[in-house]
Amino acid sequence: MSMKNVKKILVLIDGSTHSFKALNMAIQIAKFSESEIVCFHVAENPKGYAFDQIKIVKHELFESGKKYLKKAKTIVEKNDLPFADDITMGEPSQYIIEYAKKIKPYMIVMGTRGLGGVKEFFLGSVSHYVSNKSPFPVLLVK
Repeated sequence: MSMKNVKKILVLIDGSTHSFKALNMAIQIAKFSESEIVCFHVAENPKGYAFDQIKIVKHELFESGKKYLKKAKTIVEKNDLPFADDITMGEPSQYIIEYAKKIKPYMIVMGTRGLGGVKEFFLGSVSHYVSNKSPFPVLLVK
């Protein structure tokens, strides 16, 4: 199979338990569908910080995202599957759809809940948005 025709499964990683459950589900699907796992993290733009703190907080959020993706890479590589990742900062719903349209995945796999509390509500709205707006199949994992 040429790399040009390799199917991609886009997995959204936010660091939550649910996102890593989604990764594990995607790995099982990838084993049967001969797909590459592409993990994507969107660090949310920080709000409510003083101007002089924004740069520091953005850096910390971006570094956390890189750690989540590094953990995902380790898990995928232990399963002998091809892996790619990407990270950006912004509004998750919008960037996820844009990124999916760019890479044209076989499917999107994501957790239904995020990090709990207010973030759980926010990330729940992200999974709702993505499942409604995606032109690709979306698998939501609890």
